[in-house]
Amino acid sequence: MGQNVDTDSFEATVQSLCRKLSSNKGQQVLFVIDAYNQLTEPAVSWLPYPLSSNVKVVITARPESGVTEQIQKTYPKKLLTKELIPMDESGKREMVSAILGNYNKKLDDRQMDILLNKECSSSYYWLNKC
Repeated sequence: MGQNVDTDSFEATVQSLCRKLSSNKGQQVLFVIDAYNQLTEPAVSWLPYPLSSNVKVVITARPESGVTEQIQKTYPKKLLTKELIPMDESGKREMVSAILGNYNKKLDDRQMDILLNKECSSSYYWLNKC
């Protein structure tokens, strides 16, 4: 981010884009907003309601952020929510091994233990970027 965005301008732009895209009934439109809770002021006023039936929105956020509740208050349609559960130790090992395998690399058991003992190793994103 690094720069201030005029909220009114952002909302108007997104709403205009949604209207244009949803007017084309022949195509499906999917908006994906990742890590929504990390916005400085997460708000859902930019999301037009009702959405056309060909428009779907996927928003990811941490469960404790309250984003689901905020959206549910704003939009009467029932939300489909899915909470991701943390990976267990074997899942983390498998993920790291698969990512490193793409580059013909691997960690020995000691290196893997050091990596997975870090507090941030519970993050899918962090494991993918390390």
